[in-house]
Amino acid sequence: HPEVRLRAALALGSEGRDVLLAMAGDHATSDEHREAAIRGLSPDVPEDLLLRVLRRFAGSMFKDRPEQPGAARACVQALGQHRTPEAFSALQALLLANAALGGDAARALGQLGGEEAEALLMGALDCDVFESRLAAAEVLGEVGSTAAVPALREAEGHGVEIRRVARQAIADIQARATEAPGAVSLAGAEAG
Repeated sequence: HPEVRLRAALALGSEGRDVLLAMAGDHATSDEHREAAIRGLSPDVPEDLLLRVLRRFAGSMFKDRPEQPGAARACVQALGQHRTPEAFSALQALLLANAALGGDAARALGQLGGEEAEALLMGALDCDVFESRLAAAEVLGEVGSTAAVPALREAEGHGVEIRRVARQAIADIQARATEAPGAVSLAGAEAG
């Protein structure tokens, strides 16, 4: 029974790894069990497995609602521990096109950190997916540098909710910007 296999594999720790890998990759595994298997493998889940599961269950073009949302979400979160071009590419595709997984992709990029992740998050501030814009602004508030402030300022023009989140993100960045006092300004757009 899948539930018994899953619980036994999780209880065995490293000895149950092969069972968890098999469950995560098996097409017949339910969303709930696949998600638990992926989370049980994390942080050592192979990236190729994550990408394969994502492609299979997150929609062919990463634009569709995921067929198995729990497993897809677990894959996205686990990709936040893989600093490879493939991981960045998959997270960017989800961030820019998938309303259901865009927020998770933004948080995974925030977990990865660094200039490349920050640039992808700034690019999402102007994408067509509202949920992704909002999540990108929130994550930039948590991990962004002063380089994100101009993009956040520009994002304020996308509506009331994004304006509120972008302003809060700017304030959070300013609070962290102790190495460069005065580098961030909260002046209105017309004041520069």
